[in-house]
Amino acid sequence: VPVVRMATILGRIMTPLSAKLTKVLPERFPARLEVQKINNSGEYARLIETGQIELAMIQTDLAYVAYTQGLGASPQPMKKLRGVAVLYTTPLHLLATSSSRINSVLDLRGKRVFVGAAGSPTEFTAKMSLQGLGLEFTDLQIQRLSDSDLVRSLSSGELDAVFYRGNDPY
Repeated sequence: VPVVRMATILGRIMTPLSAKLTKVLPERFPARLEVQKINNSGEYARLIETGQIELAMIQTDLAYVAYTQGLGASPQPMKKLRGVAVLYTTPLHLLATSSSRINSVLDLRGKRVFVGAAGSPTEFTAKMSLQGLGLEFTDLQIQRLSDSDLVRSLSSGELDAVFYRGNDPY
């Protein structure tokens, strides 16, 4: 029986989906699904391109750029990527404190902003969104924190704004 290696970050959405695929895939297709927990989903495209995995849930903007241009240390288009289905959408939220006087995305210039962990899908989407509006990360004071410190840092005034990707109830 062939093995299909799927990379995932286990959590509220992916854990039940991985469990269901592990059960359903062998019923419909002669293969065994092997789920590999990966800490950074930004690596999925590279892992598919290098043959280390066969399946992953990749955000569409990241997959598009990987396929057409390449990503990070792999500046060549990753032509082994194939889209199978759009399973769900994940919005990018921008939260700002009232004291920051941020009323639009363009007001982020010079502000202390969390954009996600380095190499994360949140960072990727925030960077693309800002570039589309004519801003670069160098225009902001980028802050790197753990997710658990975000609310405290906003409340205490250490941060002006936070980019965060997530579905309700986040």
